[in-house]
Amino acid sequence: MGWLLPYAVLAGLIVFMAVMRLAIWAAEKRNERYPFVAKKHFLSEPEQRLFTELVREFGGRYSVCAKVHLPSVLDAVEEGQAGQNQVNRLIRKALDFVICDRDGNRVLLVVEMDDWAHDLEKRVAHEQFVDKALTAAGIPLLRFKTKDLEQILVVTGQVARKLEEK
Repeated sequence: MGWLLPYAVLAGLIVFMAVMRLAIWAAEKRNERYPFVAKKHFLSEPEQRLFTELVREFGGRYSVCAKVHLPSVLDAVEEGQAGQNQVNRLIRKALDFVICDRDGNRVLLVVEMDDWAHDLEKRVAHEQFVDKALTAAGIPLLRFKTKDLEQILVVTGQVARKLEEK
């Protein structure tokens, strides 16, 4: 019977260490830090200006949404791993503005605003992918340069004409 004592002590020590580790883990979890802060502005100044104009001009007849995650608009054609690979190509992309029917169920038009960064080689490839993906899905797209906002009536006029086509 004396030979069981060392095993009992060892088992007790293991249980004690496991309980202590669990307690430490729980304490660490309670103190977990999330290194984030809210952005000062959701939209840039030019985006805010265009969004305000789109809502003013079209908000009564359509739903105007800003910064829409591309996979919220497009879905993969294929299923399984091939479909997941297609969705993975969409995941890190967002659309500046999406105009939907009043109920928000059907996408009618995507409006993209391109600033100086859109001329960078990496962004050009990104934009070409988005253009081709939306075209393949049958979703119309209008692109404007930031400087086009100087003629906001021209911009909203082009949006109105495109929406009338739908």
